[in-house]
Amino acid sequence: MNKRKKGLCQLLACAMVLVMLVSLSPVNVQAASKVKINKTKTTMYVGTPKTLKITGTTKKVTWKSSNKKIATVSAKGKVTPKKAGTVVITAKVSGKKYKCKVTVKKPCLSATKKTVKAGSTYKLVLHGTNVKKCSSTNKSIVTVKKNGKNAVTVKAVKTRNVKIKVQGTNGKSYVCNVKIKCDKHTWKEVTKHHDAITHTETKHVKIKDAWDEEVITSERHIFCNGCNMDFTAAGYSPSDDFIIIHLDTCKEGGCGYHDYPVPVTETVHHDAVYKDQTITIVDKEEWDEYLYTECTTCGARK
Repeated sequence: MNKRKKGLCQLLACAMVLVMLVSLSPVNVQAASKVKINKTKTTMYVGTPKTLKITGTTKKVTWKSSNKKIATVSAKGKVTPKKAGTVVITAKVSGKKYKCKVTVKKPCLSATKKTVKAGSTYKLVLHGTNVKKCSSTNKSIVTVKKNGKNAVTVKAVKTRNVKIKVQGTNGKSYVCNVKIKCDKHTWKEVTKHHDAITHTETKHVKIKDAWDEEVITSERHIFCNGCNMDFTAAGYSPSDDFIIIHLDTCKEGGCGYHDYPVPVTETVHHDAVYKDQTITIVDKEEWDEYLYTECTTCGARK
């Protein structure tokens, strides 16, 4: 009876050991599977550090860079990019290694060229440094303003091609060429106006035709004091004998003669008037020359 009890106790003890082994094994596997690096590959930019982390353990972690000229790593996993290239950052925990492939790039804009529609708004991100200031080559076409520390907001107003310039706090400038297109073309003919082709000549030009002018003047006539005969109109002069005889025989009496101004109308002829003048001769009338047909919205030509 005692032997049976002793055998049963040994059997129970073995069963308990097996249960413990089975229950402990999954716990160790689970604990080991929790240890991992937060990134296995990442992209970084020169001048912008990033920290890698090992989770799932409290044990000591040692870090190492495969190329310190490209990027260095601190004892706490802080990766500092130095120049463009590819490097592997390795974390070692309890003899096991965890790796992250790091691609290091120079600071740059998220896009160096972009095609957008008029009226749209989009964001450009400056990787590797912060934005100091930004500008557009034509504010009537595209407006740009800072959006946080390392981004700018761009709004396309009209269709044309412009450049967006972003200056970083690292002192360098970055450019994005923007092409703005329209949904529907509005075509219009573009012409160039030409003035008339002319030359000048000097000519002797008649500015007034010939004309006759009636001029009223006066002359003094001799009249008889008696009968008031106009001796001058009759063709006599004061020295003529006719006047002496007439004065002696005038029935109206009188004692001589007198002179008096009489109005006289004369016709004065004037020749035509000429003058040298510079005149403009039109060789060809003004005209509009066709150049091309252009979209008034985007500037496209056909």
